[in-house]
Amino acid sequence: MNKQDKTFFGTGSSQMAKETWLKQDENVDIEEQDLLTLGPYNSLGILQDPKRFGFLMSRHKFVSKMFADFDNVLEIGCQEGMGSLIVSQTVKKLTSVDFYKPHIQDAQKYMGKNLDNVTFQGHDIIGGPVEGTFDGVFTMDVFEHIDP
Repeated sequence: MNKQDKTFFGTGSSQMAKETWLKQDENVDIEEQDLLTLGPYNSLGILQDPKRFGFLMSRHKFVSKMFADFDNVLEIGCQEGMGSLIVSQTVKKLTSVDFYKPHIQDAQKYMGKNLDNVTFQGHDIIGGPVEGTFDGVFTMDVFEHIDP
């Protein structure tokens, strides 16, 4: 029995289709400990309402375009850092803050190990500004949680 017989279900797909996936596998070089793990809020968000999660990703993609090539950007209300992952790809440095300790702990644990240009830190923006100078600042889904 050859490798393909052990790798694919059924016999209906063409040899070309099977070879395409086998070539893809050759390019996947990642150890299990390096796989991205999501925190509990992101995991639950995807499972309960994947469309809403898609909107979150789309809005962060828009922000990433707005701030492309900015030196130092501040994100207020990062939750577990999933959106930070997108924005970090286009900015030089991203500081992502949230006032909820479990969010920052999970962002550091799950996203931080994968993002060299992102700092996740706890901060209550109502208590005062974040230290530093930023050439871009954004927030999403935060204002509705602030008491009038």
